[in-house]
Amino acid sequence: MQDDNRQRTFLRGPQAEPLFESTDNTAVHHSLLAPAGKVTDSTLWKFNLAGLILHGVQGTLLLVASQAVPSIKSFGKELTTSFLTFDDDPSSPTYQQLVPGIRSVGKVEIGLMAAVFILMSAVAHAWVLIFWKTCD
Repeated sequence: MQDDNRQRTFLRGPQAEPLFESTDNTAVHHSLLAPAGKVTDSTLWKFNLAGLILHGVQGTLLLVASQAVPSIKSFGKELTTSFLTFDDDPSSPTYQQLVPGIRSVGKVEIGLMAAVFILMSAVAHAWVLIFWKTCD
């Protein structure tokens, strides 16, 4: 049975078979909609296992490359902090005024941060695999 809130739009052919189904101002091609009962906990578990393996391998390779390849290791972003200081130098034109100051606090290696981000995804997949209660 079709939900009454779902509107069928973009009809095609003499049978008026829907090409798209629209719900809440979104249009989805009917081939992308899974039939009821096709998605099970075991299939989701398998996809999470595949995601864990894929992200684990990708993250590990990127981590190794980010530390072993000099051009990747040297690519980074400087972190700075901005602040105001009081100028108490009588010879300065900005004497007794607040002046902006910038200080470098470090550098972030982009390759390392990308590897950590992908490995966090692998940890999330592992978390789902460990703590997800299956109903199958």
